[in-house]
Order: sequence, then C-alpha cells, then structure tokens
Amino acid sequence: MSFVYDGQDQPIVPSRGVRVEAALQRVFKGVEPDPGPLADGETARRTIGKISVSDFRPIHKRHLVMLAFSGGSSFGASADSYYDFTLGGPERLRAFQLGEFRGPNYLLGTAAYLHNLGRLPDFMGGQIYLSGVFETGCTFSELGSARLLTVVSSGLVIDTLLGPVSLSAGLSLDGHFRFYANVG
Repeated sequence: MSFVYDGQDQPIVPSRGVRVEAALQRVFKGVEPDPGPLADGETARRTIGKISVSDFRPIHKRHLVMLAFSGGSSFGASADSYYDFTLGGPERLRAFQLGEFRGPNYLLGTAAYLHNLGRLPDFMGGQIYLSGVFETGCTFSELGSARLLTVVSSGLVIDTLLGPVSLSAGLSLDGHFRFYANVG
C-alpha cells in the first residue's frame, strides 16, 4: 500500500508546498540470496513501513526554507538484510558514502536554506539555487542504541533541460567529507 500527496508547485526545487509519501509493504517470501539459518519461529516474512514529509516555504522573494523528515521501520526484523534501509550519499547524510549506514530502522531530519541566484534562459532550463543544508539521522536496530549523525553541507542546484544538476559538499561533525556531482 502506498499513499502520496503532492502539494508542491515544482518537481525539482518547489517554491512552496508540502509532499507526503507513506508506504506499507508486506514481504511474504524474501529474495535474500542466503538468509542463513532462521531462529525458531522466525520466518523470512516481514512488514516494512516508511514515511517522508517535506515542506518548502518562501521567506522572501529569492529565499526558501525546506524542512523534511523521513523514517522507516522493519518492525522488529533483524539487521543485515536485503531489505535494510540505507543512509549516506548525495541526499541522505551527504558527508558519507552512498549506503554507508544500514539498518532495519531509520530516522532522518533535514533543514535547508535555498537562495535563488537567477535562472537559465528558457531554452536551457530553469532556476539556479545556492543551498545550505543541515541533516541529522541514523539507522538502528534498537532506538536506544541509535548513534545520531549530523552533517552540514552546501551546494548548487540547477534545473536544466537534462534534469537537475547539483554540486554539493558535505562535512559531518566528526570530520567526514564528501563531494558529489549529480546529473538527472
């Protein structure tokens, strides 16, 4: 089952609006290559739920603020699974490698400031934004053992005819650094 509400006015960088995505999935037979021996009473079945909410608001003619939250749970499933959630990469704790953190549950909060630098000519695309982003989140098996990671980053987002082009660099509070260049 899934639910999507999209009240945002643009697909790349909205100037306003809320988007909510929620999904609940039941896996009856896992696709893991070798799940290993199962404990008594344990099956390869699992239920997975996730939700994400993002809200873009203008605070001035050329300034936007974005707040987002996402989370997911495998409802008691063990870690090290094909179905684990991942964090790390250009949009989810960008100071870390893609998928560096895995777990059966995750939480992620994001706050961003975007400054509109202008726009490309119409035949080339749309708006150009400079961004500052604060992200904090974690993957975990038990909430009590969760280790919260925090990243600050800055970047450039350009809406082109080829799709979004973004350049971003992220630095975690514990010194990890990554640079990402994405097209599409």
